[in-house]
Amino acid sequence: MEETRTATTWAQALNELGAILRLDTNQAELMLDEAARREPHHCRRCGNEDRIYRLSGGRLRCAKCRYSFRAFTGRWLGRHRLPATVWLAAIKCFELGLGAQELSQVAGLSLLVRAVACGGNVTRAFKIRHQGDGIRVEPLPSAGDDEVRIDLPPAGQTADQLRVFRAGIRRWMRLSPDRLALKLKEWEVRSNRRGSLFELALEALVRYMPEGVADA
Repeated sequence: MEETRTATTWAQALNELGAILRLDTNQAELMLDEAARREPHHCRRCGNEDRIYRLSGGRLRCAKCRYSFRAFTGRWLGRHRLPATVWLAAIKCFELGLGAQELSQVAGLSLLVRAVACGGNVTRAFKIRHQGDGIRVEPLPSAGDDEVRIDLPPAGQTADQLRVFRAGIRRWMRLSPDRLALKLKEWEVRSNRRGSLFELALEALVRYMPEGVADA
C-alpha cells in the first residue's frame, strides 16, 4: 500500500536520512528546539505564557510561579527522553515509509519501538469514511469483546485510497489492536497530507499533550 519509489528517489531519500544521522547532538537539539518555538512555551504548573525565560543550563523558568522545566516538558516529544538525533531519524524513517524493524536496523532505534508502544484500553472498532477530499478514521464504541472491527463505506462509493485499503485489509487485520490503531492513523495522515510528512510529524511531536495525558 506504499507508494513505489524509483532508484533515484530512494537514493535521495537515504541521503537525507544519512544527513540527519550525521548531525551532532547540538545541531539535532537545535532543530527540535526551533520547531518547539513555533508553539510558544507555557508553564505546565500555572499556564503562564508571557513571562517564560531561559536559565543558563538550558531549562526554562516561569517568572510568575518560579516553576522550572525542560523545553519539551508537557509536549509529546518530552514524554520519552530519547536523544534528539533518534527523534529526527525516526521522523525521516516515518516519511520514507520504513517500518519499525527497518527503522531499528537503519538507525539503531530499538528504543523507539518501546517508546511508542500503546498501553491500557485500545480502541478495537473503527469506522472509515470518505469526507470531502480526504479520508477519516473514527473510533467506535466496542462491544467489549476482543474482536477487531473495521466498518467501510460501500464498495462503489470509495476513493482510490480506500480501494487500495480494501485489497490489503486482511493483512492489516492480523496486527495487534494497538499496532492496528497506530497503522490506521498513519494511513489517514498519509492519505490526507498536503505537505512534507517530515514537517507534519515534527509539528505533531512538539505539540503540548492534553493535561490528562501529560499527568498520566
